[in-house]
Amino acid sequence: MHPTRRQLVQALMTALICALALPTSAQILKVPGCRGKVVKPGKRKACVQCVQRKRPHAYYRSARVGNRCRPVAVGTAAKPLGGAAAIKTVAGCSSRLRKPAKKAACVSCLRRPRPHVFYGAARAGKRCRLLVVTPGAARKIQKVRRNAPPNAIVAVVGCNNRVRKPNKRRACIACVKRPRKHWFFKGRRPGKRCVLAR
Repeated sequence: MHPTRRQLVQALMTALICALALPTSAQILKVPGCRGKVVKPGKRKACVQCVQRKRPHAYYRSARVGNRCRPVAVGTAAKPLGGAAAIKTVAGCSSRLRKPAKKAACVSCLRRPRPHVFYGAARAGKRCRLLVVTPGAARKIQKVRRNAPPNAIVAVVGCNNRVRKPNKRRACIACVKRPRKHWFFKGRRPGKRCVLAR
């Protein structure tokens, strides 16, 4: 007995739903996942090296070469490589985006004076967003700001947000990153801007 047209359509729809339900880029967070049947023998060594890094990383077995090992934020699950995660570097624009127009928009976004991140999967007009300081980073900045004058810049975030000229911004970042605590005053003349904190 041959299957009817309705049965064929139902079987086709079921196969299509199952195919869409499968993960496109399965992520591996621990060594046992690298040693299973999911990862090919040639990729297992790279997978183990990836998940054993000091900072937490996830290995994406179906991603392109050079984009399989990605850092994971502590206490959160790894995000898929479909463009949902924020792009924070210019190199990420070329490696994670395919359309030339979107790549150009990404590079233009990340090169703004204030720090921005680019969301490739968001709709037009919502992709480029200002980088928000986390509560933990804000507490660190408040701790560093003790006894600092109001016009002093004490952290890299302040350099990115308050200094527009690239040369002066680089000098500010180099100043606040010194081993001993320093303050940066952007309104002063060269040679007098970076001051040792009291």
